[in-house]
Amino acid sequence: MRGRLLCSLLLLGVALSGCTAEGPLSSDETKEDPVAKDSFVPHVLVALTADATLNPYHEVFYRPNLTEHPCTYIKDFPCSVQALDLSVGVHETLQEAAKADAALWDAVRPDIWYWIPKTAFVAVSCEAEATGGLCLLGQEDPWGTRLASSIAIDGPDVLISYRDGLNMAAHRGAGLPVDIFSDSGDTLCMQEMDASEWTPRCSFHVEHTTFHVVAANYGPRPALVHRGKGHPDLISVSGGYTDGSEDATDGDQVDVVSHRCRPTAALGLAGTESVCSVDLTAPTVAAALAQVVLALREHSGYDGSVQDGLVDPELGISLADVRTAMNRTASYAPEPRHEERDRYAVPVPVNPAAPWLQWGWGFYDVRIADATVAVFLEGAKASKPAEAAEYMETMHDLKKRLYG
Repeated sequence: MRGRLLCSLLLLGVALSGCTAEGPLSSDETKEDPVAKDSFVPHVLVALTADATLNPYHEVFYRPNLTEHPCTYIKDFPCSVQALDLSVGVHETLQEAAKADAALWDAVRPDIWYWIPKTAFVAVSCEAEATGGLCLLGQEDPWGTRLASSIAIDGPDVLISYRDGLNMAAHRGAGLPVDIFSDSGDTLCMQEMDASEWTPRCSFHVEHTTFHVVAANYGPRPALVHRGKGHPDLISVSGGYTDGSEDATDGDQVDVVSHRCRPTAALGLAGTESVCSVDLTAPTVAAALAQVVLALREHSGYDGSVQDGLVDPELGISLADVRTAMNRTASYAPEPRHEERDRYAVPVPVNPAAPWLQWGWGFYDVRIADATVAVFLEGAKASKPAEAAEYMETMHDLKKRLYG
């Protein structure tokens, strides 16, 4: 799927390497303008928001070739985003890294966006009320690192925008050309304490112009009854196991399911460890969709972001087209992978006669992304049983009547 041209790969890492999507530039053709039009490359940007700190030093995020400002190779990326030039890739422990870069971290301020050279993070920021100490950096709560690493592991060429806090709209507010949003919390509809009781406060905002992937609820509550999970413009995801079972404690009536247990960045600077949570399903599906979008853009050479509902205007492929292809290629019999199981799980087998009642359109991850791409580039056929399609389309119509 990746690697349309060697020059494209080099461009993604080194904008001044003298390459364009059409090939190497001669010395007299090389542009001195750092944001020259021919320096942009096919890419995909995934935005992640989590009320947790981040460890950008971990090896899963290390991209040694990404040394130029993101605005030199990402079209419409704001050049005003500041560099946070951390000493990534040189330390043995996170403590050593944090000590070496203490002055840089002390200078980081809430609501200011930074990019981190030599990492997948082209934009990072934190909310003022979410700091709890050093803005962004931390390992006491490694959950932000777990979520972001799910994207980085499955999508090594995917670029990431990370927000420490609960404001998903902050990415757009910063002018970032996001292609896919990954939401594992309740950043769309949250709750706050009233004087006497918990009352719902819905700061709901769906990005209609991008993919917006959300993890389903904890507990068996259907996603349909939660506007922040069941809105028809969202791609709702719950947890499953490739052996054909799911956890009885996870939400249902979702669009697709994905790995409830999967490798994530281990504590420290290297290695991975398996973690289980329905929260991990959103970044896992977001990474798979990102690989689909990137493959299409590498094929066509399109170097922009989602435009007027099209993920690739050169190919004429829309958000709806990709979502339909994902639905059709999602599997009710996925290949075994990440077979760890949550030790607290209450396993429930998926009904083989009607798996869509539990798994929606089916199981989806990065290994199925190739089949989705083949629908567009190879004319591959993919379909679901008529009963599955009827059920899922009925559910989608109901979501439209409730929330759309």
